[in-house]
Amino acid sequence: MASEASRGAQSLVGTAEYLAPEILASDRQYGFECDWWSFGVLLYEMLTGLPPFYSQDRKVLFDNIRHNDVVFHKFHDLVTRDLIARLLAKDPKMRLADPDEIMRHPFFAKIDWRKMLARDCATPYKPEVQ
Repeated sequence: MASEASRGAQSLVGTAEYLAPEILASDRQYGFECDWWSFGVLLYEMLTGLPPFYSQDRKVLFDNIRHNDVVFHKFHDLVTRDLIARLLAKDPKMRLADPDEIMRHPFFAKIDWRKMLARDCATPYKPEVQ
């Protein structure tokens, strides 16, 4: 019998706006690629204020996730559009899901990953706490 890790997860869990299309599919078998989809949704939401396929109606939301392309705003530059579009590829086999490739993407060009992993980098914003 195949382990759960080798055949993929099958349960429906997570915040609705962040669910990948394969999670919503009727066979509900998916792998780690759905986590990179969620990262793409998070990145889009951080840049715009709303998830890319948002609707208050859950049925419409799920239909948007399964069938609609992400809509970019004027302020999204080509590098940002490329990263998000590749993270939000409907087909998990076509999705950007290799951590090393993601780290090398031009969107992250200014990040020194060695310093980041060593926790040896300056905080870009440090709020004053009273």
